[in-house]
Amino acid sequence: MIQSNMAPQGMAVTPHHLASESALAVLREGGNAIEAMVAAAATIAVVYPHMNGLGGDGFWLIMPPQGEPVAIDASGAAGSLAHPSFYQGMAQIPHRGPKAALTVAGTVSGWSEALAISREFGGAALPLPRLLRDAIRYAADGIPVTASQAAATEAKRHELAEQPASPRPLCLTAHRRAPAVVLPSRRWPEPCRNSANMGWRASIAAAGCASGARHGTAGNADYAGGFAASSCQTAQAAASGASAWRDL
Repeated sequence: MIQSNMAPQGMAVTPHHLASESALAVLREGGNAIEAMVAAAATIAVVYPHMNGLGGDGFWLIMPPQGEPVAIDASGAAGSLAHPSFYQGMAQIPHRGPKAALTVAGTVSGWSEALAISREFGGAALPLPRLLRDAIRYAADGIPVTASQAAATEAKRHELAEQPASPRPLCLTAHRRAPAVVLPSRRWPEPCRNSANMGWRASIAAAGCASGARHGTAGNADYAGGFAASSCQTAQAAASGASAWRDL
């Protein structure tokens, strides 16, 4: 049995078992693979914070029941303030800190576009609060800490301690038999708990604007307008290049 690589009712693979469980739960409740991956992506942003997060980018390759594969480009555009004068006096763009944030986060826009494609395929859609349920619960109630997360937190403690959103206290230890738990910060936007659409992006955008303005990032002026991912069929992209992408 340990050699089996087939699952008759669906399979989900992520770098963290809790994210995989979120995806499998959605599949078992009748959700499709796209919805399962949105659930997994939301969960992994909470339970695997040292390697993943909402502030990044996303790239999707979706195989529909019929037709060509569909690709989604959810890589955020460069911030409007990212020009030479913004880095005046610096020998190079820094690797850490506010001015290292060159692009607008595209991840959540990718979820929105993926769910729009999912609706085009038909079938009963699971509500967004259901897809985000596990992630919200872990953010509110705390998460088990892996050894790799404990090590990363310890190594970056001096950087994290300067950030206003850092949890207090920082969790620095983890054990296989008795994992530590990160204390929740309860900073999830309230619309996440009751919205049935992607409108809660406005709350995240507002937080991005406020944080960017406070710390001085290249994209702090861009969150209010939002970022829209784009999608196309892979065959179109191969034939026509960038012009095949459909801006949404």
